[in-house]
Amino acid sequence: MTITEKSWKLTEGGAQGAFGNCMGWTGMLSALKVWIEHGINLREGYYR
Repeated sequence: MTITEKSWKLTEGGAQGAFGNCMGWTGMLSALKVWIEHGINLREGYYR
């Protein structure tokens, strides 16, 4: 799987936003793998 994001500003704040977003994708892909392989929804209630 390849995830590509664009439009981050070439500033320190833009870099921090881009790197912070990378950590979110890692968690999402891990949760998706668990759901596909075991049927467990790790994200249920996550955004409450």
